Amino acid sequence: MKRHNKSKNSGEPLNYWQSTADMMSALLLILLLVIMLLLLYIIQIPEEDYIDLYPGSSSSQAASYEDGGWGGDEEGGYEEPDDDDGGGWGGGGGGDQGDGEDDYEFPVAGGGAGLASGYGKTAVYVMVTDAETDATIKEAGIQFELYTTDGAMQFLNTYYPRRIEYRKYETTTEGVFYLPEKILQGHYYFHELTEPEGYDSAGNIEFWANEDRDWDEPLVVVVPLMPSKNVIRIQMTDADTNQPVDGGVYDVIAAEDIITKDGTLRYSAGQTVDRIECNENGYGESIELYLGEYTLVQTSAPRYYASDLEERNFTVEKKEDGLLAPIHKITCEKTTVTVQVSDELYPSEGLGDITFRLTQGGVGTTMVSTDENGQLILTDLEKNTTYRLRQLESADNYRFSDADFVFSVSADGRVEEEAQKSYVITNRLIRAEISVVDRVLRSHVSNFNVALYDSQDQLVGVWDSTALARSLEGLEPGIYYLVLNGKTEKRQAIEIQDIAEIQIINVPVWTTVGVGILGLVAALVLGLAAFLIRRRQRRGPSDLPPPSVELIAAVSRAGAAQAAAETAPEASGSEPQPDATPDAEPETPSAEPESAPESASAEATAAPVPESADKPEDEPAQPESQLVTASVQAETAAAGTETALEAPPAEPDTAPEDGSSEPATEPAAEPAPAEPAPEAEPAQMEPVPEAAPVQTETASETAAAGPAAAPESTPAARTETRRPRGGSHAKPRRSWWKRDSK
Repeated sequence: MKRHNKSKNSGEPLNYWQSTADMMSALLLILLLVIMLLLLYIIQIPEEDYIDLYPGSSSSQAASYEDGGWGGDEEGGYEEPDDDDGGGWGGGGGGDQGDGEDDYEFPVAGGGAGLASGYGKTAVYVMVTDAETDATIKEAGIQFELYTTDGAMQFLNTYYPRRIEYRKYETTTEGVFYLPEKILQGHYYFHELTEPEGYDSAGNIEFWANEDRDWDEPLVVVVPLMPSKNVIRIQMTDADTNQPVDGGVYDVIAAEDIITKDGTLRYSAGQTVDRIECNENGYGESIELYLGEYTLVQTSAPRYYASDLEERNFTVEKKEDGLLAPIHKITCEKTTVTVQVSDELYPSEGLGDITFRLTQGGVGTTMVSTDENGQLILTDLEKNTTYRLRQLESADNYRFSDADFVFSVSADGRVEEEAQKSYVITNRLIRAEISVVDRVLRSHVSNFNVALYDSQDQLVGVWDSTALARSLEGLEPGIYYLVLNGKTEKRQAIEIQDIAEIQIINVPVWTTVGVGILGLVAALVLGLAAFLIRRRQRRGPSDLPPPSVELIAAVSRAGAAQAAAETAPEASGSEPQPDATPDAEPETPSAEPESAPESASAEATAAPVPESADKPEDEPAQPESQLVTASVQAETAAAGTETALEAPPAEPDTAPEDGSSEPATEPAAEPAPAEPAPEAEPAQMEPVPEAAPVQTETASETAAAGPAAAPESTPAARTETRRPRGGSHAKPRRSWWKRDSK
């Protein structure tokens, strides 16, 4: 049920929904208005918007301030509409910046342009150029401030899309810029805050804005900047004394292409741009040079000094406020020749007070001497000059060369490519040490009077020998004579050579001790020789030399005679006697060749041999051949004792038991001293009937073949027969090794 209320005045009913409908309509209109504003803002927003990070300062740029700067209509230059032709927003206030609302109040800086009428306004265009070439320095970021001549800083603004205030103005990459807005006519100046690399600060650049100018024909203000320059300063000093040296000249050469920021090539690499000449204080400096790398090359060296061959590199840097360029020290070496005069044998010993004559170029002559250390230092030497140095005298007894010592100084003040050259000149002192020594012991002998004479028989010196050698110095080379104890007839000649080394001369003499020692040694040698000879004489016949040809022939004839004698009893029917061979075993065939010569030698000895007293009664008489063999061996041993000492031992060569032709070689045994062999008695030996014919045949063949076919003694058949003590009938003794074998 709808309820209606009536008004008190009209009596009409009240509509409680009307106010709500009006409110909703208002909200809808407001919403539509907001949408329209948003659309309008979106359509009109610029491509870039630089936000003022520091309100009230000049560090931010305007929204339309791009590479083109504040230019004409096309490049974003903005001019506030001005209905009265003289108003508009002037340059900057000095107070704080507002919040951008309509109630912002702009303060007016002193002398600046504010909200006024009846005053002309000027658009300003700024160019930064090189002061020498007038070319634009294309570098961004060169900052300036704008002041009036009474010192008031000018703040300029942009207002779209919002108000931005500027206190600093900087160049674009083209090296130019526009002021953000026109300024009132007046007297202004730009104060440079930063300068490009390689240029000095421009300071304050004044200009007049005295006429109306629009953006298409702005007032052009040129800011000329001078390229930075500096000098190269050098100081030449002596390398040894550190004192200033005058007269040096250096060329300054560009080490690289020197190009300034305006693009101008100032110097080419390798170009000589200046020359520095050092004054009497050794100081010199170049002209003002553009910044860059340079090289200094010396073209003329100071007098008496060597040229500086080093290329010195320098960097020219920008001047600092109130400071001069640094001074570069250059040390130079003085041309110096040092001559060291010393002993040839001992180079470390200098010879002082030695006089020389110095000739300069064959004209000037100067006398110079060495100091106490033997050094001669030559300075103040002219270039392109040859010098000759000749020694005139030396220390006592020293020998020196009288030839000229020559050296030359080149055009660059060097001697053999060195600024300071050293030479060594040696003087020779002849030294000799004379000693009297024992001829045997070679030791020093004292108490001998020694006199030394030269080749002219002039006495040089006399002294008594001691346990030490006598040292002599300063002798002239040649022949000298030594006389010991005044015995001039036995003088000895010696030679002194021209050498630096010490000459050792030993004079040998006989002394009692030396003679005694020599006699003792001789006695020992003779005793040893006698002992060895006696020992050799006691050795057996195995050590005797081989028998001669005559002896072998005699033994062969004796064997033939014995064979004929034994054949006669067989023909008469008598029983043959056994041929006992005491030195050979019956079962040893190798003893037969040795028995044959012994049996055959019986005919060569005709003298009877007396029987030995110690012979047993039952011992049968020895065969005649054995007696002859013993006699021959005794004579041979007596005649060839010394020859047997050097004769080589005979090689063993015995026939084998089976009768083959190949000899059986056995190692030779060292013969031992012969001793009596009782087991070799004839009573114990069995008769060998065929022994005599075999021995006779062997001996005959041996005699026919000559010495080369003579049978050699072998260890198996070797026997030792010593000279009988009691007579020629003494029993022979058997070797020790045969006794051991039994």
